[in-house]
Amino acid sequence: MIENRKFYRLPSHSRFVLGNENRVYAGKAVNISFGGAFVHLLDVTGIKSGDRMKCDFMLSESGPVLSSMTQVKRVAVGSSNPSDYSGVGVEFVDFTGDSRRIVDEFIFEQKRLYELLGTLLMNTEPDLRSMKPMLSKLPLQRQPDLRDLRVFVESTLRSIQLVENKGV
Repeated sequence: MIENRKFYRLPSHSRFVLGNENRVYAGKAVNISFGGAFVHLLDVTGIKSGDRMKCDFMLSESGPVLSSMTQVKRVAVGSSNPSDYSGVGVEFVDFTGDSRRIVDEFIFEQKRLYELLGTLLMNTEPDLRSMKPMLSKLPLQRQPDLRDLRVFVESTLRSIQLVENKGV
């Protein structure tokens, strides 16, 4: 399924806290873009499409806490399939302070890292140990072997290219 996307998504493990007047929800982003994120939540009870929620999140463990008002665009209820996340797709509506600039810089840096890794993986047989500083900046679940890393990087670059080529 090809999605009509305005911004490309980058894989993420950023911590998110979403809240409305009734409840606070904590989870991790599955992906993030200039326009929003999909946040994995264990329980989506009480959230519906169109809800506005305050959002605080961190792009890295040592980074600042960023804030934005968001609008829920999609609510997903998971299944027994581990890759079928329950959670919410949110659109960033109004950032607080330097949050917009920090998100933009983070996404540009992540894109640059994926492009650099893609070039390295296509042209050489790199030693993963020598790439460790670069790999530590990417949202990898585990230390990959070279084949898994190639698949991960190539699929991410392909999704970026699809969105950029569409010019949507």
